[in-house]
Amino acid sequence: MQLLAKTTLGRYGFGLIKKLQALKGLKSSLPIRNGGIKTIKRDVVQKYFNLRYEESKVDIQNNVPLIRSVADFKAAILADPVLRMCFQGALETIPSNGVLSGTSFDQVFYLLSNTATSPPKFHDESITGVPFYALFIDFLDTRFGQAFFTNPIVNYHIKQIFDDYQIMLCSNLSLTYMNTDAPFGWFSPAALTYVNYDDYYVDRSQPHWGFSSWNDWFTRAIRP
Repeated sequence: MQLLAKTTLGRYGFGLIKKLQALKGLKSSLPIRNGGIKTIKRDVVQKYFNLRYEESKVDIQNNVPLIRSVADFKAAILADPVLRMCFQGALETIPSNGVLSGTSFDQVFYLLSNTATSPPKFHDESITGVPFYALFIDFLDTRFGQAFFTNPIVNYHIKQIFDDYQIMLCSNLSLTYMNTDAPFGWFSPAALTYVNYDDYYVDRSQPHWGFSSWNDWFTRAIRP
């Protein structure tokens, strides 16, 4: 307890530490489920995760550095024994068929970095609004994961990562899939069945149909 009191987490209150004491030896987690307010099918979540996982493996092989916000998040966890215990405990208690099950400590941060720098594809339309939640859907259903995300330091760093993702969504990089190419283009034949562009102001004669970024498309003007 004296050690915990000196950690960042301890300074923010012993309420969570008491919860962690109660977790000692507890290996149960909540059942695998579809997620949240926007219900996403389990196979869709798994497919999205698999794509991010394979891309992040390539990033590791190519020595692609973590973006600054993710690197800072990793450092903050490593610096705090309780945060690290919660993080590792969550990874270890995710059911074998859950997202992130079997994923190494370091791999998670490459997944985060890859997600924050990857422009949305139409193929992922049902996850586009919640890509980070799709990564942590089962992590959040473990007791350790719930304790981890109640920490204000964690939420501070997640906000920094979200800010980087927002910057990417407003950049030229976000236009990568703003085209008619199947299956990932947001103007591909499949996408045209998903969004009725007659309802919006678009200029199909212009590159990317006149949109300056993915966020510009997401907040597109509606016709009367």
